[in-house]
Amino acid sequence: MKIRSILLRNFLIIQKADLSLDDGLTAVTGETGSGKSLFVEAVKLLLGGKAHKGLTGPWGKTGEVAAIIEVEPCDRCLREDLDTLGIEPEEDRAITMRRVIGEKSLLYLNGSPVAAQDLQRLFADRMEISSQFENRELFKPEYQLSVLDAVALTEELEEAYAVRWRELRSITDEMEGLRRQDDPARRDYLEFQIREIEEFRPQAGEEERLKQRLSLLDNRKKIEELIAKSDEGLHAAVSALNPTERALADLSRIADLGDLPARASSALIECRDLQRTLAAFSGRMDPDESNDDDLRERYDRLNRLLMKHGVKDAIALIERHDEMKKELTELSRAPERIDELDRRRRKVRDEAEKTALKMRKERQKAIAPLEKRLTDHLLRFGMDRVVFKLDLAPSDDLCPAGLDTLRFLINTIGSGDLYGIKNLSGGELSRLLLALKLVDNDSGRFILFDEIDANIGGEVAARAAEELKKNSLSNQILVVTHFPQTAARAGAHLVVEKSTFGAAMESSIRPVAGDERVRELARMMGDSSSKENLTAARKLLRATH
Repeated sequence: MKIRSILLRNFLIIQKADLSLDDGLTAVTGETGSGKSLFVEAVKLLLGGKAHKGLTGPWGKTGEVAAIIEVEPCDRCLREDLDTLGIEPEEDRAITMRRVIGEKSLLYLNGSPVAAQDLQRLFADRMEISSQFENRELFKPEYQLSVLDAVALTEELEEAYAVRWRELRSITDEMEGLRRQDDPARRDYLEFQIREIEEFRPQAGEEERLKQRLSLLDNRKKIEELIAKSDEGLHAAVSALNPTERALADLSRIADLGDLPARASSALIECRDLQRTLAAFSGRMDPDESNDDDLRERYDRLNRLLMKHGVKDAIALIERHDEMKKELTELSRAPERIDELDRRRRKVRDEAEKTALKMRKERQKAIAPLEKRLTDHLLRFGMDRVVFKLDLAPSDDLCPAGLDTLRFLINTIGSGDLYGIKNLSGGELSRLLLALKLVDNDSGRFILFDEIDANIGGEVAARAAEELKKNSLSNQILVVTHFPQTAARAGAHLVVEKSTFGAAMESSIRPVAGDERVRELARMMGDSSSKENLTAARKLLRATH
């Protein structure tokens, strides 16, 4: 995999930059504060890092980072990963990645929207950022073990253990959760609440029916008076309409009254129907006042249960009853489920331990060759009497890395006891970190070294640069550096320059070659106008190319 070009638009203090990248080693240089770290931020975005509005420059509401990536014939796994996303490289084997930043962050591969997690999965093992600030990672035991695992373990073996470890943690978490839930007091509480609801036997819609019934009881006298009054009026209306209906019928045989007789008949029928309906309603009034207290007690009990369980009606109370029964059933099964999980846990643990022991065997085989390669690099970096060892020891229990822990042990004077790396100087840590990055056997990756040669100078910087150049034969390397020794060995050279326009500030990035590159190297030596520096820069370029 290679990055052919990177496009930056309205990104931080860069208005626009369209950069072509060489296959091998490319140096990025510039004055301190000119904006060289922009490359680091841009590559983080290409790796799926978090985008935020603060990355957008002042030349618009949105910015963009894009890259054209060449998928080489040997990148079989990358092609398979792209297939899972439905992404096909173009005819020239290229994929275009675009990251739009602003109020919203949008991400595209060949024009198709993808998620940041997809980028992380695609490029986490194929693109890397290494910086001097990574020195603090060196002190972490898990980082030190990962260095050995990178050369010792196959992906299949690591994944086999990771699967068992995840299952073991899942089983353990479930067991702990069940033990926390297996509370006798909780079971007693549920049993009481379930029994109380079952004894009450709530019915759907009951609260509204009880409310209406009690309203009728509370207004019994007034209702009876109004019923009597209404019945009296309806009786009078029927009595009055009877002769009226007959008279109109007789009159219609003499004169044309239109629909008047029919309307009178309809009014009489309606009044009689009102009488029957009112009589039915009156019949529903319970004359036995002995039920009043029972109704009120049930209504009060229902409201207490609704309030206790935080529900709004009888239907929700019934659902709560079912939920508590289900929870009680699960609690009752907890001891049985814990025993079942414990049997599964022991089996998975045995499998994990067997896999971890295989990992230990592979690690032990890889220690001596890795120690030699790291020591060789450190010797080339000027640590002439260094002794470096990888101390593999058994861990107290299974952990995410297996059954092992690892410590880097070192002695920089070649005699006496070995000690941990916390006592190393900043320059020694930088050399160790660079050595760790260069022992990797992988190829076909893109690596950004962000001032990883900081704290190294003179002849050691030249040696480190030579090692970077060798590594660039199998990987595409972009190195941000302040050292002319490193920049001179690069096949291509980019310069970052900052300009100020009033209160505004802008950076530009451009490739340099020939006399421009000589002047940049002379600037890095201290003075771009110095004849001595210009002569030294030309000599350095001739010696390295």
